[in-house]
Amino acid sequence: MVFNETFPYQGIGFSPLGEQIQTSTIGDPPNQVKLAFPREGIRIEFPQPVGNVALTINNYADPTLEFSVYAGSTLITQFAEHIEKEVKEVTITQAGVTAVEIKGGDNEASIVKLCYLPD
Repeated sequence: MVFNETFPYQGIGFSPLGEQIQTSTIGDPPNQVKLAFPREGIRIEFPQPVGNVALTINNYADPTLEFSVYAGSTLITQFAEHIEKEVKEVTITQAGVTAVEIKGGDNEASIVKLCYLPD
C-alpha cells in the first residue's frame, strides 16, 4: 500500500516528508510487513505526549539516518544513528515526545516496530 498523506494507525499518524510512504516486505525480518520511507523521511505523530520511544528500523542504503524529536512545535533533540544493512533498535528516552522525524535511507529504510509509553 502507498500513502501520499498521513496514514493513521491505532491513533498514531505516519506522514511522508517526501512524496510517499509505503508498506514493504523487503529486508529483515523476512516476510514481515514494514513501513518504508523515502530519503526525505517520515514523521510519526503521537496522540498524546509519550516517553521511552523504541523504534526498530532496518536500513540497506546510506547508513546514516537523522532523527528529530519534538514536544509540540519545539525541537527537543536531534541525533544521527548508524544503521547499515541491518535491523537496529533506536531508543529515545525523553518524556513529552509528540513527534519523531526520521530522514535518510534512500528508499531502502523501514520502520519494523514502534513501542512507547504514554507520559
